[in-house]
Amino acid sequence: MKDVRIGILCFQGAFKEHRYSFEKATQLVDKDIELKVEEVRKPSHLNGLDGLVIPGGESTTMSIFLKIGLKIRLGLAIGVLMTIERVEEGIERSHGCRDHVRAEDFMESLRDWMSKKKAMWGTCAGLILLSNNVLDWKNNSQSLIGGLHVTTVRNSYGRQKDSFEAKLTLDEELGGEFPGIFIRAPSIKSIDSEDVRVLATLDRHPVSVCQNQLLATSFHPELTDDYRFHAFFINMCLNTPSIG
Repeated sequence: MKDVRIGILCFQGAFKEHRYSFEKATQLVDKDIELKVEEVRKPSHLNGLDGLVIPGGESTTMSIFLKIGLKIRLGLAIGVLMTIERVEEGIERSHGCRDHVRAEDFMESLRDWMSKKKAMWGTCAGLILLSNNVLDWKNNSQSLIGGLHVTTVRNSYGRQKDSFEAKLTLDEELGGEFPGIFIRAPSIKSIDSEDVRVLATLDRHPVSVCQNQLLATSFHPELTDDYRFHAFFINMCLNTPSIG
């Protein structure tokens, strides 16, 4: 039996739904595995993981959190979506105060971890953060993890009120159709390398791709009862260097 440890970045997004989907997806994996799904809230939580999921959320806020490694003491309002200005203002006020904020460059830790050829999956906002290029920067404030040779466009499928569900066409390995749920979803404007493989399309436009150990989806598989993408990612993790 092989042990597989998958982390889920828990700043924003449906991380509980991802955990549930991974547990269900083990039934679709051919190999006998022992799966452990863990919450990742600081760089040290990356140690020993075979894969990492960056769930949906607000990409600008997530990138700011990752860049500065925001760590808020117990008692402050946790879970409130702060604007960039409020985040930066809070950091400036709390500079040097260990009780409030300690700067820690989470983004660099993620890049270093990814350089070890670990599996990483970005859904929705996670796709944006993994992209090498994003056309519509927000006040030039976003910092990307990068690595995925695609160009994306934020909120390309509309705002929150424009959310929708549509049947997606999958490639031969995944097979058939998939119920794609799009919530303020980014689009993949261009694929910039032959190393990028298209896994799913909507009206012949790519909405899911993979490149070596990287997986990305514009939509939210964790909000469906179809666990094929989660099983696909588990299989990717089985091929990471730590498992062999």
